[in-house]
Amino acid sequence: TMLGLLAISFWAERLAQANPLRFWQSAIACCQEILSRCHLSLDALPMGFIWLSVGMLCIGFLYACSRSIRNLWTTRRFLRRLPRVNSPLKFLSSPPSNVPLNSIVIFRDDSIQWAFTAGFLRPKIYLSTGLIQLMTPEELRGVLLHEAHHCMQRDALKTLLVSFLQDVFF
Repeated sequence: TMLGLLAISFWAERLAQANPLRFWQSAIACCQEILSRCHLSLDALPMGFIWLSVGMLCIGFLYACSRSIRNLWTTRRFLRRLPRVNSPLKFLSSPPSNVPLNSIVIFRDDSIQWAFTAGFLRPKIYLSTGLIQLMTPEELRGVLLHEAHHCMQRDALKTLLVSFLQDVFF
């Protein structure tokens, strides 16, 4: 079979050099012959590509839904397990006036220095006690304003939607 393929490619190359139009006509005729033996026709081929595309899109959508649900569940579980501090005012000497205190959550962990925003509909700012102890009040104010901007822009929701679309199409 390898010799046969080499012979076919040799004669196809010679035919393409001699008469390109005749080469393509014979190539299309050959493909039509192969497709007719597979009970397909060139007329049904575009419809098959459409159904294949719709099927791949549905599979991507189901995959994106499952990944998003898993990510939401693990994030929620992580946030519930954080050891929260009852009174954030004890740790924050002068919070910014445009950051509501009910949107600030402080969790007790001196070994890490974290500040992040989480939540899609009612985003909150999470700060670790390790970060609060490390920073000056001015630096902490800057961190709170930065995270408050993420809350106002709904960046967590935007990130969820972008990752969902990425999972659907890629």
